[in-house]
Amino acid sequence: MFLKEHRADGLDFSDIKGRMKFIEKCCVTKMRNEGKSRWGLKCSNQYDDYLNMWPGAYFLNIIRDGRDVLASQLTTGSFNKTPAEVARGWVRTHLGFRKLIERSNVNALEVYYEKLVTQPETEIRKICNFLNVPFDKSMLNFYEQELTIYAKKTGHLSADRISKPIDSSKVGRWKKDLNKKQLEEFYSVAKDTMIGFGYLGHDECFQTLKS
Repeated sequence: MFLKEHRADGLDFSDIKGRMKFIEKCCVTKMRNEGKSRWGLKCSNQYDDYLNMWPGAYFLNIIRDGRDVLASQLTTGSFNKTPAEVARGWVRTHLGFRKLIERSNVNALEVYYEKLVTQPETEIRKICNFLNVPFDKSMLNFYEQELTIYAKKTGHLSADRISKPIDSSKVGRWKKDLNKKQLEEFYSVAKDTMIGFGYLGHDECFQTLKS
């Protein structure tokens, strides 16, 4: 149905506008089917394209320790990236968002994963305030609700995690999951950015590698 409507509107998937219009149609339909008034999605870093399509959009970036991101991608799904590639993606994503925040006419907010999982109510209230939506306690008990993301057919990589309460068990997983060589490769790309985001002191990466 969506595909026929998309083509009837003179659109295809050959350019970013056509692809984004199709995504928008899918998201809006799901929003209406579930009786909601807002919709959102996970996206990449093409902010100018998004703003051209949705000038009133709100952007939320969750920053997570890049070493934990690397540990996750080495054991979850089929990312098949080297530590240096993961590091470059981590740096590009978060520095790119910092530039977005600097624009005066853009709605953008950063949230640290580590704060989100240790102080969930405080951080979720902050997100709600940013989005201009009321906070509800049920947001903390999402795992008790019947949500479509839990359906097995979605194949969500974190299906098991998101069907349980928020916890901090994955913070610092890199300490047991990464070896010295992987850390060296990651730091060779991301050390300065890790320092800038507060995950490293100036000498900490060297102390980590020696231990």
